[in-house]
Amino acid sequence: MKCHYRVSKGWMSAPCGISFFKGKYHVFYQHNPDAPRWGYMHWGHCVTSDFITYEELPVALTPYDGGSYLGGSSIVAGGRLYLFYTSGNEVLSAVSEDGIHFADTEFGALTGDCEYFMDPHVIKYGERYLMLVGTGRHHVAGISLYESSDLVSWHFVSEILSDLRFGSHIESPNLFKADDKWCLMFTSSRQLPSRNICCLGQFDGVSFEAEGDFFSLESGPDLYNPYVLQESGRNLMLGWYYDRKSATGISKGMLTCPREIRLDKAGRLVIVPSSELYDNRLVKNESSYVSYDNGRLRVVFEKRTIFDKAYAALPDIETVEEAECCEAFLNGGVDNITVAF
Repeated sequence: MKCHYRVSKGWMSAPCGISFFKGKYHVFYQHNPDAPRWGYMHWGHCVTSDFITYEELPVALTPYDGGSYLGGSSIVAGGRLYLFYTSGNEVLSAVSEDGIHFADTEFGALTGDCEYFMDPHVIKYGERYLMLVGTGRHHVAGISLYESSDLVSWHFVSEILSDLRFGSHIESPNLFKADDKWCLMFTSSRQLPSRNICCLGQFDGVSFEAEGDFFSLESGPDLYNPYVLQESGRNLMLGWYYDRKSATGISKGMLTCPREIRLDKAGRLVIVPSSELYDNRLVKNESSYVSYDNGRLRVVFEKRTIFDKAYAALPDIETVEEAECCEAFLNGGVDNITVAF
């Protein structure tokens, strides 16, 4: 499929690392190579130069003893590609010289004093590295922050979020800068109505100070666990496109089209198709599935309404469409809809 990556066999879920390494983007994701359902979870691996044509590579991480390696992140440092991932309630690490073969690092394990400790997201901040970890402590969702100078020794810095509104735990935390604001983005364990949440604010390396309330990332039902790479002056996002309604087709998992996140002139967070999709004419102004009538915007497939929401006026609509899915970007990316058919 154009601009939507899917594994050739087995099952996939959330992206858990995007890095530009040795001339290509390396994308990692949760993967069960043995069956089209959740199971013995590995880290799948593919590469692309344009987020349209992908090459599937051998599995990057295979768990020991019948367990699973769950979410995390990737980062390039010192000419090597590092992976940070979750096993049980521990954060572990692997490293590669060539971007294909990975070995355990001297980093032992990092364990949080909480019921949930998952999805480490590592970024460079000045001369040091920061790791955000989604947590759940006494059924309260949170994000813990750690720091390191060498990607080996990690020290607790602060709890930058603890909020019962987001349920029992948080998955897939992301922290990145958009113009002069920082964006804290994560997946909530509670539907609010979306589980993909973000907030703009200020970050000083220790604490995140929200400016305004948290808000849903989009209106659509089928985006999950988005991952953001800050690279070459842009914030590049991929998400998990998993259709829970169907037992066939893309129910075994697929990635969204590549998107870019930035602030518009009014200071609002907007999400739009990546420049690669415009360059290759994959963004449409007329849709086969999206329509607006009598104050309601609908996504309809084979006479079946997939999405229906009231809008006061006809929004500007751009779409990225394929046979099994549609992604609509409304009013310059102020609101978005991700749906599977």
